[in-house]
Amino acid sequence: MSRHNVTTEITEILATSGLTEDEAKTRFRLDRDGSDWLVWNRADEAFITRHLLDLRDSNARAAQLATAGHAEWRMISGVWVLAGTGLTEGDIVTVSRRNGTTSEEIVGQIIATKNGITLARVGSL
Repeated sequence: MSRHNVTTEITEILATSGLTEDEAKTRFRLDRDGSDWLVWNRADEAFITRHLLDLRDSNARAAQLATAGHAEWRMISGVWVLAGTGLTEGDIVTVSRRNGTTSEEIVGQIIATKNGITLARVGSL
């Protein structure tokens, strides 16, 4: 059986996700050889790579959401709402979907603010 070195991927995951080494070792079925992180098959290596790509995408969306004048769609209790930072009623914001398309929408009634993210209904003129 061959072993595959995933040290660079695991180092980035640990730095950006908040996982501890023990949690990562359990979640990704890792072995340690000196300073190297190793997995025993390509499936585990692919799982780690997919996890890292998802983490990068999530971090990029969070950074984009943190900019004023930008929001994203979120489904809350079966209703699509705007989620962003610094949203105020009546603002026109650029709203992105996960597929990368964007549209401009008017911020309607503010529903809630949690962890710095404001949720609002879509308004109308």
